[in-house]
Amino acid sequence: MELDFGTYDLHAPLPAMYLARQQWEAPRLEDVAGEVQRQLADSGLLSKLRPGQQIAITAGSRGISSIAVVLRAVVDAVRATGAAPFLVPAMGSHGGGTAPGQVALLAELGVTEASMAAPIRATMDVVPLGRLPDGPDLFMDAYAAAADGIIVVNRIKPHSDFHGPIESGLSKMTVIGLGKRHGADAIHRYGAPGLRTLLAPAAQAIAAARPILAGVGIVENGQGGVAEIAVLPPAAFGGAEETRLLADARRLLPGLPFDDLDVLVIDQIGKNFSGAGMDTTVIGRILVPGQEENPRPRITAIVALDVSPESHGNAAGLGMADVTTRRLVGKMDFHAFYLNGI
Repeated sequence: MELDFGTYDLHAPLPAMYLARQQWEAPRLEDVAGEVQRQLADSGLLSKLRPGQQIAITAGSRGISSIAVVLRAVVDAVRATGAAPFLVPAMGSHGGGTAPGQVALLAELGVTEASMAAPIRATMDVVPLGRLPDGPDLFMDAYAAAADGIIVVNRIKPHSDFHGPIESGLSKMTVIGLGKRHGADAIHRYGAPGLRTLLAPAAQAIAAARPILAGVGIVENGQGGVAEIAVLPPAAFGGAEETRLLADARRLLPGLPFDDLDVLVIDQIGKNFSGAGMDTTVIGRILVPGQEENPRPRITAIVALDVSPESHGNAAGLGMADVTTRRLVGKMDFHAFYLNGI
């Protein structure tokens, strides 16, 4: 039934409003590409590569600051050794769970074969890598699994669904990103407690089964710039150094300057902002079984007005809002939304 909202008196007195501006620490690398290449050289990784080797480099679906610059720097550094770099979409089930959809997502981030000067090899086929004891089956993208070496590239940041010693980062990209839909399905069946405890051992098991050479971790500042680049050996995935980088990212994370709010109005939710559509560390809600809620801020009502064009109708996280608009619902792609949610 269509409602005629003209018959309703929607007027309500509004409180006085003021413009507030926040300031926070925002260290920034001025030469991101140069720092990536310096870190790769200092790690000793490049000296181990040989001419003609096929080296897979992961490319995820998030709007990470300078991601095209970082990936191109890795490609150039690998090619300078005589090895043959290529990129693989490493984004679990994103992009509608299809190879063309994942390539299209990369193009929106500025990651194309032309901009990278390297091929992009996309497939949803995976190679099974056994099973973690008392844990999930493990998988890897078929192209990456056949490569002579793999370099994992990802942002290190707090996760939107769970908290632990490691959250979003190199381990998650190894297990879920490179695992494609099979890997994402397998570990998400264990819920938030499983993500908290299984990501690190799963990443180590995968690194033992396939030649993961290194990880390039990106830490952002609160304004969306690159604050830090770190190259880690695979043995450090899920260890103290990835935990330290997560602590740095958490310290630089922006947030609301209030502990209690009656109403928060969000102009747009979207996958390009957070995997949960709206950053749970900012809004103080997680609503995931097995994970405690964030202690602050405490918000009575959240209003979501729209979904970003970059999300292509995937309104993941909408359930954390209390009120939304017909406009937002009309833009939803329920296939992508349900696939991501399930």
